[in-house]
Amino acid sequence: MRKICTLLFSLVMCFLFANSVFAVGFSQLVKIGDISTDPLSGFHFDGDYHNKGSRYVSKYHKKPGDYGYEKGTVIFGKGKDALYCDYDFAKNSAKMSEHERTGKHVFLFGTSTSLNRQACDFFDYGYEIYTLKRGERIFYVIKSYGSTVSATNYIFLGQQNDGKFVKYIDCDDINERYFDRHKNEFGTTAGLHAPYYNDILISGDAIIINYQLTAPREAYKDAGKFILRWDEAAQWFSIEQVVY
Repeated sequence: MRKICTLLFSLVMCFLFANSVFAVGFSQLVKIGDISTDPLSGFHFDGDYHNKGSRYVSKYHKKPGDYGYEKGTVIFGKGKDALYCDYDFAKNSAKMSEHERTGKHVFLFGTSTSLNRQACDFFDYGYEIYTLKRGERIFYVIKSYGSTVSATNYIFLGQQNDGKFVKYIDCDDINERYFDRHKNEFGTTAGLHAPYYNDILISGDAIIINYQLTAPREAYKDAGKFILRWDEAAQWFSIEQVVY
């Protein structure tokens, strides 16, 4: 009997060990930089960054230190995990349809290879940039926030196994798919009564984004959450919605 118990105990321990080895979870988010927008002085950067760009020229500012940047490339982080971002403030006031027609975008995020970057067009006031790791794989999460209460947006970026830099998740696409909110002329779904996304939570192999909804003349209330998991076989994120 003692031998049977010992054997069962050993099998359980092996099972738990195997699960701990093969169940790869996500790290916590690590902030590496910020981008802020001033309509009178261009883009401003903060965090662990290196910037090569031209200063924004404005008749409203007298001192050189008051100016931000208009066009160039900013690098967040260092080494192989660095995120490159081409920016062009002149495109910040253009419409998305013009971007798609001309191929010119506000931001291009990607690797050190200029042709391996992903277009991301925001029209918000601020952007927080994070890294998120799962084993040896690194993702980049960009949180943008704008002038409206419901303008919070998350975008997940990263490299596939073949090295191609892609955009995995965009909350504007989620808004279209799950909340039937159509993109406006600027290519976003932000605005009155759009979902408000709370801070990202990491729980093992799950990325959890709680959201709130509102109705006319009502305050925002907790309404549900999205659970994102990485599918190694598909090389993409799965999305599960939980409605409260």
